[in-house]
This record gives sequence, C-alpha cells and structure tokens, in this order.
Amino acid sequence: MQSFTWYCPITREDYKKLPNEEEALEGLRKEKVSPGDYAFPFPDSPKDISSPEMAEKYRKGPVGLLTILPSTPPAMGKSLFLWFIFILIAGIFTAYVSGRSLGKGRSDWGYAWVPVFGPLIGGVLGAYGYYLLGFEPAFLIGLHSEMVEVPF
Repeated sequence: MQSFTWYCPITREDYKKLPNEEEALEGLRKEKVSPGDYAFPFPDSPKDISSPEMAEKYRKGPVGLLTILPSTPPAMGKSLFLWFIFILIAGIFTAYVSGRSLGKGRSDWGYAWVPVFGPLIGGVLGAYGYYLLGFEPAFLIGLHSEMVEVPF
C-alpha cells in the first residue's frame, strides 16, 4: 500500500523543487552540512523560542525543516529489508503480548479496546509529560499569539 501511494496522483505535489536549486545546493556544499534533520530558524535553548529575536526570524522566514541524506544514489533495498524485519519483530511481539494477556483459546472482546486506546492514551500522556518538562511540541512552535498575528 505504501508503494502504491508513491505513485498516487494525490501525493505528487507533496514535494516541490527549490527555486534556484543549484545555488541552494552549492550553499549547503560550501557549509559542509552533514547528514541529519535540521529546523530553521532554530533557537539556542527552549527559553529562546519566545524571544523577540526568534519572533522576528519567524516573521521574516523562511521557516522549515530540512533533511540532509548521505550523498549516495537512492537505494531502497536495504531500507525495505530493514522495514520488513521491523514489521516481523513488531508482529511477533504483538502476537506474544496478545497471547499472554488473553490466554490460550480465550476470546474476550471486552479487552479489545486496550490495544486500540492504550497507545493513544500513552501518546497523549507522553506529549503532556514532554510539555511539563519544558519542551514545546514542534507543531506549536511559531503559533504563539505574541509571535503570529491571527487574521480572524
């Protein structure tokens, strides 16, 4: 299904070519940016997120995320193999946990809500704990009322 969505017309507009791509690539080569994920603008500490300097950087733009991959030709064989191994291990683990919790030959559908809502509840509690530790979820960065004027 995932490979089907790659060719689906809906996803063709997900990525766009940079204007002046060669200049942008030359600038990244000049800076010798190593492979990894980058966010820009990026604060030096969580306290700097709400500073006037960061607000000005967000207003001026551009704001974005950038993933730099190793400089090799694209090859999906290794990634697909690792994905298959991951799915296999996750399936075995899920079957083991389900078997241990439900018991042999037992089909108690009263328990069926746990595998559905358990991860959702865990995700919400984890995000809240992350927020309590002083970190701000990435999707909220730049949405403070003092940083962005909402038009409505």
